[in-house]
Amino acid sequence: MEIGDSIGDRIRFVRKTKRMTQQELADKADISRVTLGFYERNTNIPPSDTLNSIARALDENAHYLLTGERILQISMDANESLHGIVTGHMMITVSVDMLMELKRHLDKAEKLIDELLQSKDKEE
Repeated sequence: MEIGDSIGDRIRFVRKTKRMTQQELADKADISRVTLGFYERNTNIPPSDTLNSIARALDENAHYLLTGERILQISMDANESLHGIVTGHMMITVSVDMLMELKRHLDKAEKLIDELLQSKDKEE
């Protein structure tokens, strides 16, 4: 099953992936089957409130149906938060403390790799 480039193509793709009929999705989204058919054939574009209803009925993100971009939200513990948007590029906002901790881990990993390479060179 191939995904197209339009909202309607993505709605149809997700619906079929979830093995739902048009009628089942229409009932869950509280729209008519005919209206859903117009959206899936790209004859009409659903208004935002209807798109949100369709997304909820599909257990899918409305942003994905609209743009084709996946969104990933990650939460850490209560004191620190990490939120990311994944679209093909990744944008992450983190605290300075988290960045410093990440740098410490990367430095440690780099040191271990160097040690392993040096010991391998000595063996050869």
